[in-house]
Amino acid sequence: MPSGQEIYEPSNPNHHQIGALPKTSGNKCYAAAINVSHASYVLWESGMCATFVALNHFHLQTIHSKLTTTHFIAALECETDNTGLVTVKDQYVSFLQMLCEWHHLMMLKRAGCGHEDSGVKGMQPGALAILCLACPHPGINLPNDWKSAPTSQQFLYGLHIAADANFRMKNCFKSGSHPDVGLGTGLSYFIEDAPYKSFLLNYVSETDISTCSSLAALDLANTWKSVGLHITGVGAAVCARQGCIHPLGLGDLQKGEYCNMDYIIFSGLQSCGLHEILLSYNIFCQWAKKQEAHHDLLPVALQLDPQITLLGVVPKFHLPAHKDICHMKYSLNLCPGCGRTDGEGIEHDWSNINPTAMSMKEMGSGSRHGTIDDLFRDWNYCKNVGLGEWLMECYNWPDQLAVLSRCVPQI
Repeated sequence: MPSGQEIYEPSNPNHHQIGALPKTSGNKCYAAAINVSHASYVLWESGMCATFVALNHFHLQTIHSKLTTTHFIAALECETDNTGLVTVKDQYVSFLQMLCEWHHLMMLKRAGCGHEDSGVKGMQPGALAILCLACPHPGINLPNDWKSAPTSQQFLYGLHIAADANFRMKNCFKSGSHPDVGLGTGLSYFIEDAPYKSFLLNYVSETDISTCSSLAALDLANTWKSVGLHITGVGAAVCARQGCIHPLGLGDLQKGEYCNMDYIIFSGLQSCGLHEILLSYNIFCQWAKKQEAHHDLLPVALQLDPQITLLGVVPKFHLPAHKDICHMKYSLNLCPGCGRTDGEGIEHDWSNINPTAMSMKEMGSGSRHGTIDDLFRDWNYCKNVGLGEWLMECYNWPDQLAVLSRCVPQI
């Protein structure tokens, strides 16, 4: 901090709750000192400083209200001078840099990285991701003898996963000689860039062709405006039970969907450790035709153990658009052990993150990965925290249905 410069302190009676510190001749300071839940911000002409409380405040605003950095900085400038007569130096770039560091450091802290002797360099891929508590994890929430359970009970220890592509999360080409490298890409939800891009080089001319009726997903992938776009969307592999993103289960899409989703799906399954996997995918009838051939072309680390059984279904809302043969082969209603799973939970993930699509379109690749990782980390955490209350509601459903049945007149 420049010598003689003040920062707003909520406990100091000489500082106003909301106001601007005066301009000083030595520091040429146009300061915005704001108390929002004891958050402090100070902007200088020569640089910028923000307290951890301030960064945490903006972080919460971003997660829950999808506030953009541009609007946040604009509000700070108005707090400094709301007349428009004083020019406040733009601190947008400085604040963005601090945010990227903040997101990364908080993920490392909350994952307990500081307790590891090897530090950040020793973190395994996906180690910063929050696991889904509803999914079966050997050695964590499964009995020791789960492998020897009778066939009629094996469905209890199977993994239900949903995959989908979101073509709203686009990203434009960026000019410049300095690439935007992600601080934690590959450590939580987004897959590592280098091996993923190397794999995609073998499929640059692939075209997704549908032989099923009314599959708009494939048409969108092939015809979506891609001029000027570096990325046309994102693909994800999530828990079909409550919608948590799997570690290393996110990846960028280019024109097309098949080859990208091959890598993304099997990347999200590499730490599964179970014998049976149920995959819900809205174009599974098309994807399954080349699944075995594409699987053999994947890196060895991503290929499933031959003992693992992979079953496929089409989500219930998407199924009516398919041919009749798909209704018989890929219906969740005809799949033993699925209960009332609809396979559409991944759409909830997209509805949560889609409001940020315009911001993501203009971000650099690395900061975009960090921001999406951060948003989905909060998503997974909130899903796990709310699981107990949701299970209690499910427990009370029989009583509620009994009351409703008594209220319905008998015909």
